[in-house]
Amino acid sequence: MVALYYFYRVISFTMKKRVLIISIIVVLCGLLVFAVLFFLKSSEKTSKALDAVPGNPALIIETNSFNSFFEKLSLDYVISYEIQKFFQVNSSNSLAHCFDSISKSDFFKEVKKLGFKIKLDTNGINTKIIKDLISKNLIDFISLDFKAPKKKFKIVTQKSSYESMINTIKHLLSINFNFEVRTTVNADLLDFEDINKIIEKLYCLGYNSIYYIQNFLQTSTNIGNITQKKILEKDKIRDDLLKIEFRN
Repeated sequence: MVALYYFYRVISFTMKKRVLIISIIVVLCGLLVFAVLFFLKSSEKTSKALDAVPGNPALIIETNSFNSFFEKLSLDYVISYEIQKFFQVNSSNSLAHCFDSISKSDFFKEVKKLGFKIKLDTNGINTKIIKDLISKNLIDFISLDFKAPKKKFKIVTQKSSYESMINTIKHLLSINFNFEVRTTVNADLLDFEDINKIIEKLYCLGYNSIYYIQNFLQTSTNIGNITQKKILEKDKIRDDLLKIEFRN
């Protein structure tokens, strides 16, 4: 009977030990699942703040207050951008509408204080502002959208600012500033001959970096509800003057 009692005690202890180990494993698995879900939620939150344009992630934060913008930026996004440390600004009227009480210089300075480098996406037509921001060391890189050749520039952009864009390119080249030139192509508006004219113009200006050609992405939310039916004849685009790369 004594032997049976001790045998029962040993079995009970072993069972309790197993239950404890299993409980610990279950708790650890639960913590792991929680960590994974938290990471995925954080990633989803960050991805929603990124522009979907290939190669050009942009930080998007909706706010109508200058101070609250930087509170959100510093609290919610700096950790997510710790590796990249690059902040993209789209040069458009929306910036002025959101922060009409401050200057663009102040806006860029605040971003710089957070330790970000600044990439400016611009159509290049406001040479004066671009020169001012560069002179104050508030821009680190520029992506310039060459919208169309001279003949079609006003048709595509609804602006008579072709020469202003060209002057911006000339200035960037003259100071050896780090920038790229790209064109988003809707084949209903631009064909291979138009792209070749842009390439030839850039070559004549002295631009010798990569020229990026981006496909127009037809979505239900693009400005003007623009559509595209034609296909760009890529095989007819010149590649003897500049290095050409296609995005998306």
